[in-house]
Amino acid sequence: MRRFIACWAGAIAFASSLANADPTGLINIPDARFNPDGTLRLGIAYASPYFNLSANATLLPWLETNLAVTRINGVRGFDNNNPSGFGAAYGSYKDKNAGLKVRLVAEDSWWPSVAVGSQDPFGTSLFQRRFAAATKTLGEAQLTLGYGSQQIKGVFGGVRYSPAWLGSLSLVAEYDASDYANFPFAEESGVGERTRGVSAAIEYRLGWVTAAISNQRGAAGASAYLAIPLDRQEWIPKNAEPEPYAKVIPRPTLAQWEEDSSYARRVYQALFRQDFKAVRVRLQPGARLELTLTNSRISQMSRAVGRAARTALLLAPLETTEIRVTYTTPSGQPVATYTFSDLRKLNRYFNGMLRRSDLSESVTIRYADPASFQHREQADVLAALEEPINAGVLYGDEGNVVSFKRQGADLEVFQVKTTLNS
Repeated sequence: MRRFIACWAGAIAFASSLANADPTGLINIPDARFNPDGTLRLGIAYASPYFNLSANATLLPWLETNLAVTRINGVRGFDNNNPSGFGAAYGSYKDKNAGLKVRLVAEDSWWPSVAVGSQDPFGTSLFQRRFAAATKTLGEAQLTLGYGSQQIKGVFGGVRYSPAWLGSLSLVAEYDASDYANFPFAEESGVGERTRGVSAAIEYRLGWVTAAISNQRGAAGASAYLAIPLDRQEWIPKNAEPEPYAKVIPRPTLAQWEEDSSYARRVYQALFRQDFKAVRVRLQPGARLELTLTNSRISQMSRAVGRAARTALLLAPLETTEIRVTYTTPSGQPVATYTFSDLRKLNRYFNGMLRRSDLSESVTIRYADPASFQHREQADVLAALEEPINAGVLYGDEGNVVSFKRQGADLEVFQVKTTLNS
């Protein structure tokens, strides 16, 4: 969350005032859809007399915020006699505004998604709107019905139709209930002549980019947006994460671990250096190593668990039969427990000798809240184990007393084995 807010602060220079460039919506009216959690959307839109730059952030799965700058063509920002010194060279009038949208009900099999929102409640408040909207997905269509006040007068609604045969295209239609006659500078800009009614648009999606052209009852419009999923791993600055543990030392036997507490301290120290917090390390009966921890600098839980499991694998007793990692909230509440039940496979996987699909059978995940299960989690934690570092694992395998294998980032391999033969 802190990383995402920092990125949001960097986007404050961008910012729009109509629904098509502020909260997620159809053309000019809002709906109850939300971008995925952690999405930053930058947009540009034009429909005479408005030119908009916008930045929209989904800070939480149920909270969307936006900043906007709107230029009103045909309306001068300052005249030559203005004491501020800008004068007519400033150009058209420009307004900054902000807003938010909050989801009250998430869509399920019967209920639509329901959201409320407010736009431009502070500052000049030129484009004030309050609204409540419900959106329901029916097959390949999303239906929206809502009610607004202030610059939205009464009932509005619309549909977005995205049939498979149209590929990346969507057809959008809405009933725009905006009260244009009471918009700021309505007479000077000419927008006061626009009436309520039906607008239509065609949208095209390509990856993170969406572009649209629209006909708003005789006024042509165009818009484009870039939705950046900042919570994806590739958008996490690597220099913001601690370096993975990469020191290779001989692993102790179970008897050595139990007699000498320094071996457990090595695990604590290695985890602390990676900024793990609230760490507890316990060796349970049956040589099962249990870790409890959390991490604020490694944003993805599965990635943090993979890092912790690999650290434990480098430092655990040779006879360890299972590694169990419980990830918690900063307050200590358990979130999920990851169990690696076959360490021989884990050793081989870590050293590039086993496929991910072969290891996945021995990795289980148990959530404190089963509803939070995501199918990607297991793949993510296995991917974290694969993260290349210049380290190897000391392990005993099929008659080899001990062997060492080093695999670097460019896949060069150096391996030493000692073998006893009779």
